[in-house]
Amino acid sequence: MRDQFPGFYRPTPEQFEALWRDATIALDANLLLNLYRYSTPTAKQLLDILRAIGDRLWVPHQAALEFHKNRLEVIQQRADMYGDLVNEIEKAYRTLMAAAERLQRHPELDEDVIRKHATAMYEALGVYVEERRGASVNLLEDDPLDDPLLRDVTKLLEGKVGPSFTREDLDALYKLARVRFDARRPPGYEDARSKDEPERFGDFVLWEQVLRHAEANKRPVIFVTDDDKGDWWWKRQGKTIGPRQELVEEMIERAGVGFYMYRPSRFMDEAGRYLDLGGVESTAIEEARTTVPWRDDLDEYVNLQMLPFETEHVGYRAPFVCKIIGITYRQLDYWSRTGLVTPSQAAVGMQRLYSYRDLFELMIVKRLLDAGLSLQSVRRAVEYLHGSPRINLLSANLVVDGNKVDIVTSSEELVDTLRTSPGVLNVVPLADVRKELDAAIARGFFSPPPGAGDPDPPDEVA
Repeated sequence: MRDQFPGFYRPTPEQFEALWRDATIALDANLLLNLYRYSTPTAKQLLDILRAIGDRLWVPHQAALEFHKNRLEVIQQRADMYGDLVNEIEKAYRTLMAAAERLQRHPELDEDVIRKHATAMYEALGVYVEERRGASVNLLEDDPLDDPLLRDVTKLLEGKVGPSFTREDLDALYKLARVRFDARRPPGYEDARSKDEPERFGDFVLWEQVLRHAEANKRPVIFVTDDDKGDWWWKRQGKTIGPRQELVEEMIERAGVGFYMYRPSRFMDEAGRYLDLGGVESTAIEEARTTVPWRDDLDEYVNLQMLPFETEHVGYRAPFVCKIIGITYRQLDYWSRTGLVTPSQAAVGMQRLYSYRDLFELMIVKRLLDAGLSLQSVRRAVEYLHGSPRINLLSANLVVDGNKVDIVTSSEELVDTLRTSPGVLNVVPLADVRKELDAAIARGFFSPPPGAGDPDPPDEVA
């Protein structure tokens, strides 16, 4: 069975040993760009790991190209985050002061005490952010084409970057990619909805370079990427199981070698064992796990892995979640136990917290269930969102038609979909969901739970 369906099995311990001993370690651009997102100690640990790999380290030409094209933008985002954080602190301060004003004549809460503590917190955070901004190195102030990290990466990858394709090769690959995307054959088809040509072909070009390198060298491949899209990863009920089975099978078919993928945090953890590095600092692994590639165009776009104006450090307890979404604890617990929407924040005591992204998905789940969709159809919608690329919240609609789920990003496309679809469509404007959620969070602090005292529904209607 394993030999016949290798893409559906995790490698055995012996196979993992062989992979880490013999495989080419191929890096995606986002891993290299993460060096600018990580703290200095974590970036150093990652560089030490990459150096320990030696001659087996390799970067596809497409990944190296994307690293160079996006490096300055990532550096700019790093610098801009100080100002963004100051704005968020000021917004939170205004919200707290407005909330304190509504507490006038409250029998137990003192408005002046709340104002005093809010002001002290606001001032302390402001001092901290400015101190860190002053201590940081602005890589764009001096020579933007010559910074210490760039020098380290350039030296590390000397002679380890694959060749580029000719224009004729690229034209042929683009033609093949269109056929594959229509058939939703991974990787790359997720980018077809959000990027123009030829940028939408980037992942497929990279994959073809990995395949050809494996064909020429006859070595298995470990690919390290921070790309979370569903055309790279095999996902089920919000859980990542492993690389897409089609990728494993295509590598075997084309090159006759094994293939596996890691995200940066798991790669660093495993490298500490397999490369005899004496382990990797747990703080570095945790930072790699929680670092999300920073978003572009903050006012317009959203990556569903990190919604605008919210931070991974904010978490919501289950009672509050039930209150603002308008569900019972029994429903919330059932959805968590069955993997529909699980709390993704770090635990506080024995209780895990729900992130803003989790709440966003819960709001969509409730809307679809209230519209009469089956739980199976709702699961497909949530899984689709997990694998979606960045989308325009100002115009995007989630469209569910039976077993089919799609994102429609323009009014013209929505009208055409409504006109041509033979079935009944359920349309969820994502901008409305976000507005409704933000309003519910604001109300949740000052209003009783909706439906308090109502009996819990049975699990089958959850």
